[in-house]
Amino acid sequence: MSGSAAEFYVGDIPGGDEPPPDFTVATDAEIRAGLASWTSEFRVVHASFV
Repeated sequence: MSGSAAEFYVGDIPGGDEPPPDFTVATDAEIRAGLASWTSEFRVVHASFV
């Protein structure tokens, strides 16, 4: 693998500090609702560019 540039972002997802759903008893819908996804709000707190 090679490249000429890279970007790395660190961020905060509101509600992301809450514990994840209990995968042993939660329904699929409850699990999806309790985890971050591509459509989750994301606040960049640090970025690196190479």
